[in-house]
Amino acid sequence: MSTDTKMDHGLEALRRIARLWQVDADRVIWSEQGFDWWPGSFKVSVAATPVAEEQEEEDGLAWRLTVRTAVLKHVRMSDPEIRARIALFAALTPTYAMVYPPAELEKEYGTAVDGLLWLQSTAYLRQDNIGWLPEFLARMAILQPIDAQRQAETRQRTTATKC
Repeated sequence: MSTDTKMDHGLEALRRIARLWQVDADRVIWSEQGFDWWPGSFKVSVAATPVAEEQEEEDGLAWRLTVRTAVLKHVRMSDPEIRARIALFAALTPTYAMVYPPAELEKEYGTAVDGLLWLQSTAYLRQDNIGWLPEFLARMAILQPIDAQRQAETRQRTTATKC
């Protein structure tokens, strides 16, 4: 299978997700690997990246589709209590994971950890699931920005009533 054909499958999967979500042109930025979309207060990033050749299926088609919603920044990931709370909340998220770069990265590699927390869904697009996977992932992953928005509004109401 040619590289151009592979690129067509990844791009087509992205277009199918955007179409299902009814992404408005004025709220999206397209890039070579996907798009960023703002359906509300939180950025949703969707990407299609080819799987390394040595991991490809026999037919040569393999893509990793990733949907991420940025939720919090400047989170103190070095605090074990915060990580424990994230783990508790993660148990309540059936269609996505709560992901953050571990604080240990900073120690191990001397790289700054930004303290970003995001929600993520990942699926692998292959020849046997190309007909249905993009829509399935889109339907599951749309819960990310919905939950992020709902939780942010709940926190705002709770804070407002405490004052």
